[in-house]
Amino acid sequence: MVVNHLKRIWSCMKKEIHILYMNIKIDKRSQRTREALKKTLAQMMIKQNINDITIKNLVVLANINRSTFYLHYTDIFDLLQEMENDIISQIQKVLDSYPSLSRAQSYSFVTDLISVFEANRDSLKALMGYHGDAFFIQRMEDVIESKVRKQINLIYCFNKSIAPEYVYSFLRSGCIGMLKTWIFSDCVTPPEEMAVFVYNTVHDIITRLIEDTSK
Repeated sequence: MVVNHLKRIWSCMKKEIHILYMNIKIDKRSQRTREALKKTLAQMMIKQNINDITIKNLVVLANINRSTFYLHYTDIFDLLQEMENDIISQIQKVLDSYPSLSRAQSYSFVTDLISVFEANRDSLKALMGYHGDAFFIQRMEDVIESKVRKQINLIYCFNKSIAPEYVYSFLRSGCIGMLKTWIFSDCVTPPEEMAVFVYNTVHDIITRLIEDTSK
């Protein structure tokens, strides 16, 4: 009886292991499908307005069945939103990894942020390009600024003659502009060099505009 009981237990375990294995296999296949669709959408958005992109043309270029598309997304805009949310989530992860950003950590912070841009450069080319999504750029700027604004206030003290909002606005647009130029140049400048350039530029601008309280 003990042997039979053990056999039944082992049989159940094998079934559970098989189900787990199949779920992992399906998840990986599903992830590959999603990535292929996002990559294809990004390629198409560089040349076309999102409103002119059809599911029919998208799945043909991605070499994926139309029915498979609908297993993952309701429409093109659902796919676009996931692509955008993925990037925002990666940026937010970097921001969250620096709960208290000291001056000594600033360079590492910039480096990690640039790594996200490099990893998503094809998608960002589409989203920040001529046929891109202005709302996405606004979201990205807002997320980054919310962190940077708080930390700048902790490290520096503004001169009374300087309106902080102008500084934030300048840094916000300037940094995103530099990274956009870098993305569209196919990241020819190594990420490490770009990180140094962005960090030094921001630091130089701030120290020219505001009073450094660390002195």
